[in-house]
Amino acid sequence: MFGVIKINQDAPNFSLDGVLNKKVQKYELKDFTSNWLLLFFYRADFKKSSGEEILELNKLYPEFKNKNCEVVGISTDSTLSHTYWTESLKQNINFPLLSDKHHAACIDYNIFEDETAQPFSSTFLISPDKKLKWIQICNHSTRIDFDYALKVVEQSNSK
Repeated sequence: MFGVIKINQDAPNFSLDGVLNKKVQKYELKDFTSNWLLLFFYRADFKKSSGEEILELNKLYPEFKNKNCEVVGISTDSTLSHTYWTESLKQNINFPLLSDKHHAACIDYNIFEDETAQPFSSTFLISPDKKLKWIQICNHSTRIDFDYALKVVEQSNSK
């Protein structure tokens, strides 16, 4: 692990290529200016657990949008891998999947695991003013609780 991530600090910036609806484009933190952002790091494309998490989050995506919260997924896989993987899921994924193939965002968010060269499953809730407001980091045997993440977004929006 590299740096310390703290609640209410500025969220580390990222500039990564990502895939949404089979289109590749660059995404940066500053692109998400007026909404909350749920940044979700997952282990890898084509892993059963990652597919289950992505599909669960995709199912809840309209509820996050209704709460003025964008969703972005990040792994260390390439955009080509993201494209093939989302096709194999046989569902349209409604949020971008970003490629952190050089591990910069994983390192900046302090969730990169050297032994596997993959991120820990984790979520970061970032406020419209780009502050970290909530963090959930799980070991590889624990799944992210997106229902709870949605409750955190609801509570954050009510303040």
